[in-house]
Amino acid sequence: MPKLIFLIAFLCSSIALVAQQDVKQLIEEGVALHDKQDFEGAIKKYDEVLAIDKNNYLAQYEKSLTLMYMKRYDECIALCKWLLEKDPKNELTPSIYVSYGSVTDDKGDAKGAVKIFDKGIKQFPNNYLLYYNKGLTLNSMGETEAALETLQKGVQCKPLHASAHNAMAAIALQQNKIKALLPTIVFLAIEPEGSRAAANLKRMDAILNSNVQKKDDKNVVISLSPAVLDNKNKKNEVYHSVELMMSLTSAMDYNEKHKNETPAARLNRKLDMVIASLVRADKEKDFFVAFYGPFLSEMKSKGLLETYCHLAYASAADETNHQWLKEHTPDVDMFYQWLRIYQWPQ
Repeated sequence: MPKLIFLIAFLCSSIALVAQQDVKQLIEEGVALHDKQDFEGAIKKYDEVLAIDKNNYLAQYEKSLTLMYMKRYDECIALCKWLLEKDPKNELTPSIYVSYGSVTDDKGDAKGAVKIFDKGIKQFPNNYLLYYNKGLTLNSMGETEAALETLQKGVQCKPLHASAHNAMAAIALQQNKIKALLPTIVFLAIEPEGSRAAANLKRMDAILNSNVQKKDDKNVVISLSPAVLDNKNKKNEVYHSVELMMSLTSAMDYNEKHKNETPAARLNRKLDMVIASLVRADKEKDFFVAFYGPFLSEMKSKGLLETYCHLAYASAADETNHQWLKEHTPDVDMFYQWLRIYQWPQ
């Protein structure tokens, strides 16, 4: 009899092992189908797992993500609630809050989404994606200042999150050119290639040249708002001084001395002046100056500004610049080595 019991136990454990292997493979196949945007196929794989084990946490989680992409919001929300109740301290819980809040926002309940993000942030105060998605939702509600403050907390959690810098630049542009310029510069350091890089390069060039216009062969006009020239106006004083110096430097583009500059060299000249202006405002309490200013200052002091300027133009159709990057691979590697270890202000 003991031998029979042992044999039955062995067979049961073998069957369970095979089932676990099947479940793992089915989930992997589902994820692969999701990545190929075959969402219906992915759902079928997850449902096969759930037919074997209806409480399989990972299958339910992956299914919730696919449902979100399929815009089957109610089903996704139901699964997110189930997952949070099932295991509120799971390592995937922050991602579930992100999905839950985002889908709630997509359904048109922005205030409800903010509450969900806040609940997630309370439990996971260092999760950058919760701040990022909350910031986007607040911005969609027209709460610009709150959105920027939330995104700032996100980049402090993960300074190399390119999307957060991109969002901050786009939102800040509604308020102040220089505020928008700073995260744009950092975005291009993190992500210098691709369509988003091209859009950020366009925004940076537009900001740098925004106040300068060549009227004719002999006349260059610099147009500044009264606030920039008002010495008595202390609000945003640092930004006004940087904008003034930026405009004067951009006007030099039309000087005979600079007519043969490459785009990267021209950017180098302009950013050198912007950084010099920011350094003089090192006691400024504003987040943008306090967070981005030291980064730019150290980049310049380490002799990395030239490399940065070439990287910033990596998305441009500029063969000369592409050739420079190929020929200066050690410089590019050194730049990214520095970027990875740079200590951001907290």
